[in-house]
Amino acid sequence: MTVTIRRVLCVLPLLLVAVVAVRQREVLAEGLGLVTTARWPWLLAAAGLTCLTWPAAACTRQGAVLERLPGRRLVAAQFAAGAANHLLPTGLGASAVNLRFMTVCGLSTARSSAALALYLLAESVGRVGLLAALLVAFPDALPFGSLLPGGAPVGALLVAGAVLVLAVGGLAAVRRVRTVVAGFLRTALGEARSVHARPARALALWGGALVFPALQAGVLVLVARSFGLAVPSAHLAVAYLAATVAVALVPTPGGIGSVEAALVVALQLAKTNMTNFMRPQQQLTILVQVGVSYDSDLEHVERVTKEVVAEVMTEITGAVPEHEPAVRFHTFGDSRIGFTVILGVAEFSDQYRIKHEFIKRLHRRYREEGIRIPSPARTVALQQGTVLIPSQRDGAAAVDDMTTGRPV
Repeated sequence: MTVTIRRVLCVLPLLLVAVVAVRQREVLAEGLGLVTTARWPWLLAAAGLTCLTWPAAACTRQGAVLERLPGRRLVAAQFAAGAANHLLPTGLGASAVNLRFMTVCGLSTARSSAALALYLLAESVGRVGLLAALLVAFPDALPFGSLLPGGAPVGALLVAGAVLVLAVGGLAAVRRVRTVVAGFLRTALGEARSVHARPARALALWGGALVFPALQAGVLVLVARSFGLAVPSAHLAVAYLAATVAVALVPTPGGIGSVEAALVVALQLAKTNMTNFMRPQQQLTILVQVGVSYDSDLEHVERVTKEVVAEVMTEITGAVPEHEPAVRFHTFGDSRIGFTVILGVAEFSDQYRIKHEFIKRLHRRYREEGIRIPSPARTVALQQGTVLIPSQRDGAAAVDDMTTGRPV
């Protein structure tokens, strides 16, 4: 029975991930589409740094205990801990996985808890210390004053602080709670003294505590470079570290809130105009590039295209029925006249479905109306005693041999 329950619990996270993936399939498709536009060298470097975060975390975990933990299993546990953080509030999933791992390795629950507390302390000190060092090196990277709202709820913060102090005081008044906490503190202090008595363990603990957040910030910087974001690397790193320190107080799964906050802060610091496609206004416009042959009647092309736009806007879910169709000619190309069609979509995630339907319907309607979308083809004219002369013609054009006059 126990084995069956464990198997079910192992499969449950996968089922939850599958459910989330199905419900958010449009967002996943959109994300994959954006990934294809990234510069792969930067993205591969970010993936490499991500893999290095697991050994760094394992090094810090090993530094928090005297006993030598099995290395491969320890690294695997950090991978599992990172996955658990995407299902539970930040830090809780990783703590549960590592606590279980240490007890399986033979440590008592008290010593495992003390080692976990020492790790969290070292990781927090390392993160804050790295943030402080970067702020000293780049003092203009995070102007706190400009990020705080004018009417900050100081009263609410004071009330929350008072409630927290009263809660701690109430727990401290209970003798049994005081006894448990005092015993835990004695165990934790004893573990900390023992670890720092061994230089190798202390180096692993504090070195890993510094390297781990540095690698995380580096991943964000490399991802930003892969998408061509014009944000200074120092600003990104400082904003990310500051956001992760702040988000430790907020139960957001998987650190998602910290990443979003870091991007918003960094882009704001870089004075970059940024559009949130979900709030407060969801509707937006998308552009589709089209081209027709030079022998086309452009008035006819514009009228037919607008009719297709109006049809898509009224019949396809996610479109904006009140959107006014717009066509803008702009380019004399090698084999076509290019123009832009402007579509309206209700939400950012609807754009791919709207484009899909519009292109299909426009292609079918152009064929019915006899409007040709030429495909450029390179042709070569041959003449004896001369070099090859390339030229551009429509795909339907024939090529003659200039020497014999016969079609090639």
